[in-house]
Amino acid sequence: MSQLSDIQKVQAKLGQTFNKRMAELEAQLTTSTAKDTVAKVAEEFRTFRELMFSMLSLLRQQISDCVHTVDIIETSHRRKALLILGLQESEVDDNVTAVNNILTKKMALTNSFHSISACYRIGARGEEHHRRLLVWFSNVADRNAVWNSKSKLRRSSIAVREAQASNLRQSTTAFRDASPLDPRWHNYR
Repeated sequence: MSQLSDIQKVQAKLGQTFNKRMAELEAQLTTSTAKDTVAKVAEEFRTFRELMFSMLSLLRQQISDCVHTVDIIETSHRRKALLILGLQESEVDDNVTAVNNILTKKMALTNSFHSISACYRIGARGEEHHRRLLVWFSNVADRNAVWNSKSKLRRSSIAVREAQASNLRQSTTAFRDASPLDPRWHNYR
């Protein structure tokens, strides 16, 4: 978050510099003669404009660096999540126990139960489908163990998917729609 404070400092400095230079230009306009004013003001305006453009480009660079850092943080946080689809719902739904049953019985994993930090259903309840389970793991290693053993669920109604951001999912879907490959090779929808 030091980048954010740096951006705020640069923005404050930029505002102060802008106000100071505008006050100087206004004072020069009121005190100087008409002949000197046009040439001198034009030159000072050019230097002021170059200074402002360089400061704005620096500010844009810092903002893009900050956005990139936030994106990395969100991506690393999102990497700890998986979606489990096709798991039946019940009235008394204990999601962690249901996920634990899948992990231990169908996927033969033993340590992943302890690393589940949150588990809840997402989406609207419906008659014709079951809501997806969003499972957050406390570490990426256990999440990867579940992801790598998802092939053990191949002939069941349960599937494990990555929790992607909407823009990544849209671009992936657009790529698959435009892809010349047979749809059997990219059945992730």
